[in-house]
Amino acid sequence: MSEISKRIIFGLLYIFVIIIATNSNDYLFSIIFYTFMMFCTYEFNKMQNNSSIYPYILNSILYLTGVFVLFNLHNYTNYIGITLVLTLFFVFIINLFSKNSNPSRFLGNAFLNLIYIGLPFVFIVFIHDANPDIHGAVFKLNYVLSIFILLWVNDTFAYLTGKKFGKHKLFERISPKKTIEGFIGGLIFTLIFGFIISKINVLQMQNGSLLYNYKLWLVISLIVSVFGTLGDLIESKFKREANIKDSSNLIPGHGGFLDRLDSFIFATPFIFIYIISNL
Repeated sequence: MSEISKRIIFGLLYIFVIIIATNSNDYLFSIIFYTFMMFCTYEFNKMQNNSSIYPYILNSILYLTGVFVLFNLHNYTNYIGITLVLTLFFVFIINLFSKNSNPSRFLGNAFLNLIYIGLPFVFIVFIHDANPDIHGAVFKLNYVLSIFILLWVNDTFAYLTGKKFGKHKLFERISPKKTIEGFIGGLIFTLIFGFIISKINVLQMQNGSLLYNYKLWLVISLIVSVFGTLGDLIESKFKREANIKDSSNLIPGHGGFLDRLDSFIFATPFIFIYIISNL
């Protein structure tokens, strides 16, 4: 099978899984994204030459605690801070049982895994749950699928614009192919698609009038473009330090799960904060 064929087939399969997950109930969504988190944890720790099982345990504790809080407590946003603090301090307890001769390195790696991988996936579950129950909606896309669409638009048009018009490097030391023109092109088209999504996610009021939330989706589009690009650059730096091209080859033709989700992971906390502040 040619490289292009692999890229098309597995790219479509990946999109299919995302569509199924984002349109599933909370339990199936949580299972699928927990699986994504475990793959990302594996790839990230492989980059760090860390074979310890503890990052998987810690990320699982944080994720499953977050899911438990979400499914069992009302006003769960009040418990997010508690969930995070308890998990972070649990790291010190696990450190007691670790045979690692360098506790500072163990703690640093554990906190990095929790903050960079574990926490964003908890926020993804919360964003999925925050999707409004829109009765009488003309048509709607859920939050998470809409965010993925915006990320794909940003990546695609940043690449196309950069290839056509790119002259000025965005961050040559980390990613030589990214250009300022590409970033601006991605941002503009992401904002355009954000506006389109705001037209799709229409609320029909009791009096029959339609309500479009332009501000919500334009701000989310801005967050996606800026912080998604930063997330891509940050993962590129990790890979450059590890002297590897892809985080893994688990998705043939596309690299690894971290390669596909790096922008989403980094943008998610900022999107979550904005969405929660507007509920």
